[in-house]
Amino acid sequence: MQVALRLGFNVPDLRITNLPESLLEFSSSQEVVVKQLSDNWVFTEDGQSAKALYTHLITPADHKQLEDLKKSPAFFNKFIDKEHDLRVTVVGESIFAVRIFSQQFTESKVEFRRREGDWKMEECELPDELTDKIMRLMQHFHLNFGALDFAVDKEGHFWFLEINAEGNCLWMESELKLPICAPISNQLLAT
Repeated sequence: MQVALRLGFNVPDLRITNLPESLLEFSSSQEVVVKQLSDNWVFTEDGQSAKALYTHLITPADHKQLEDLKKSPAFFNKFIDKEHDLRVTVVGESIFAVRIFSQQFTESKVEFRRREGDWKMEECELPDELTDKIMRLMQHFHLNFGALDFAVDKEGHFWFLEINAEGNCLWMESELKLPICAPISNQLLAT
């Protein structure tokens, strides 16, 4: 996030902490979301199924569980009231940008993955300035692949949320007929 900020991306205010008082101070004047720091799964009592921990808004009910925060740090950032989500998949020099109309369903307003597969999405063009920043971020980290998530607010500002080294892309390729897998194969063959 610090590198993204230095490169000129809009980055929401954020805090990584395991101190309840730090979270209370951070969330006292703004809506805040909590994000997982790694791929965590919560298993049901029978141990047969699991659910992902998705990004969600901090609620008064969460404040009742603040002592649990002391056991493990968490990632918090200012909530962006978005018009839509944007997933940008970069493979080498190829960029595939997809606008995800996550706001059409209550479940996906904060985290589009909460309701996968039935929201509208479309391929879109990125502003040259954003494309340049994305490519500089990829070069900074020496990445040949990345799935970048952005929240686009109601004023059209792009807010950088994260870069995923293992971001899924088959769902976009299948739905929109984007040729993402071919450049991935070419990258793998080139190494």
